[in-house]
Amino acid sequence: MAEKKVETLTTKQVAEALDTTPRELRVFLRASEHYDNAGSGGRYAFQAKDLGPMKTRFTTWKKEREEARKAAAEKAAAEAQADDAETTEEAETPTPARRARKTA
Repeated sequence: MAEKKVETLTTKQVAEALDTTPRELRVFLRASEHYDNAGSGGRYAFQAKDLGPMKTRFTTWKKEREEARKAAAEKAAAEAQADDAETTEEAETPTPARRARKTA
């Protein structure tokens, strides 16, 4: 009996199907617990049946990643604003040397 050959998809083909780049897809694959790491120089191989679940996981991962980036940017902006406020306060507060010059 002849075996039915299963067509495999490359990372580039899967990335096109997920509307992303092969590079971002590989980042997702390395970060995911659902896919084995191909390792250095290794290649990923997928079947068409893998695309549905992968698209769902990829969309969720991408949304979570974007939310984490926004949260980090907001935190950095808040910290920078707090640092600016402290610097302004310090500049307005006269030091003893400044007081001495003003009174002299």
